[in-house]
Amino acid sequence: MPVVTVKKKAVSLNGVLAAAKKLSAEEKQILRIKLFSDDIIKEAKAFDAAMKKRKPLIKKTDEEIVRAIKRLELKMRRNKKCCIDSCIWVKYAGHKRIATLLTYIKSNNLVVFVDNYLLGEIHKTLISEFVFSIQEADRAIYLIKSFVSIKTPRNIYRFSKDPKDNYLYDICIQNNCLY
Repeated sequence: MPVVTVKKKAVSLNGVLAAAKKLSAEEKQILRIKLFSDDIIKEAKAFDAAMKKRKPLIKKTDEEIVRAIKRLELKMRRNKKCCIDSCIWVKYAGHKRIATLLTYIKSNNLVVFVDNYLLGEIHKTLISEFVFSIQEADRAIYLIKSFVSIKTPRNIYRFSKDPKDNYLYDICIQNNCLY
């Protein structure tokens, strides 16, 4: 039987797994980030470096994103749940800086909610707009999945300014996200 050492005390692996099953999705996500984030960030940095060597960067400014994140930081001190639109994920992954965004998520203890449609949209955009190979796009999605909680929203919200983003509003509302 596998054994895990916790605070110099041997505990069975089955006992640890049983305790983990009782956690909520948010608690599991926070635990996953605390346990595995450093390794994933190292992988993301290596992935970014490999992608930078492969093709030249597209120069764009991040002023709008930085301003939005700073405004969000002020509000997020109360609530750490959020949903990030695909354009942000694509911008960071497409410009080979996914490690930067994942580090920000970790350092601010954010619980980020996504659904499979959003991940598919990111994957498709990386392949079509940033000329990633399927394997590179799969790797980027793998790194993103390590830092997010995947939820399937119930369709409630139908009247957003951009009807394609109704699912984002649903995710945010159903998970009590600030943004």
